[in-house]
Amino acid sequence: MSSIMCSVRGNHNNWVKRRELLKQTCFEHHVERKECCGAPYNLHRPPKDEKHKRLWLKALNLKCPPKRRYVCSFHFVDREPTEEHPYPEKWLGYDAPVKKPWRVLKRLSDRDMTVSVKDAEEQDDQIHMPPHCDVGTQWEDLSVSDHSYATRSPLHLKPLTSEVGTQYVGSAALYSTLLRTDNLCQLYTWLSLEAFNCVAEHLTEEYHNSFQLHTWDQLLMTLMKLRLNLLQGDLAERFGVSQTIVSKIIACWLDLMEEKMRCYIPWLPRETIQETMPQCFKEHYPKTTCVIDCSETPLQKPRNLDSRGESYSHYYGQNTIK
Repeated sequence: MSSIMCSVRGNHNNWVKRRELLKQTCFEHHVERKECCGAPYNLHRPPKDEKHKRLWLKALNLKCPPKRRYVCSFHFVDREPTEEHPYPEKWLGYDAPVKKPWRVLKRLSDRDMTVSVKDAEEQDDQIHMPPHCDVGTQWEDLSVSDHSYATRSPLHLKPLTSEVGTQYVGSAALYSTLLRTDNLCQLYTWLSLEAFNCVAEHLTEEYHNSFQLHTWDQLLMTLMKLRLNLLQGDLAERFGVSQTIVSKIIACWLDLMEEKMRCYIPWLPRETIQETMPQCFKEHYPKTTCVIDCSETPLQKPRNLDSRGESYSHYYGQNTIK
């Protein structure tokens, strides 16, 4: 590997990789990249002026900077040093610490201290001391009221019998309330009402779990997460369960759907694929069987620098998981 490489932490762009990219064939112009579009990045050296060089190194924030301090185009606002943005500013591999402002100390006089202590005592008496208190007074436990889903009495659980067996839910199955029309079903699940019923019957035919939620509601929750990408807190509020139960239900049903829904993916014969293949694929990729579309989801920035560089997406400008 060449010693001329980008000095930013987690970035592995170097001169050898740039030379290899120039030799590749451009997909649009069908010639080498060096004859049409050029390299996707360049390596820029720091300025010769000592003042600007110190600001350049300060932006990189390196404990042990290399001797040849090159920075690639991805870290500049204008993809190269300009008068408005002469220093690297983007995706430098570290988070700038937030500077907290100094607190202004306000000294109180003896009179203000006496008044403030008196007000605090009166407020404390209003909160903790009721006007009438006797032996029979019982107070509500506020820690339990924050999690009302955990205090549901078993008397409120009504059995609901279906073809898949007896399931216990809070009052009634929610799928019959949410999926009242075909349009609502397509909004929440991207399936028609008839298709949702067929898929639900197929998946819950021989499936049982210990969740106190109807199996069709569990399927609806999973499809709403896949279709609308709702927050787990929103789904927990809609279905009357905790966020932990929502996470476990979605993880369980994703494995079940991956196992039982393989029959819905048709694999065409190779002859049919080659007959309907586009001309550009026949010329360059004649043995193609399928094309896998890879989706990207934002990811929290890893602490490991190698993992941070491998998961970084220049297209989205952040770390993603593929």
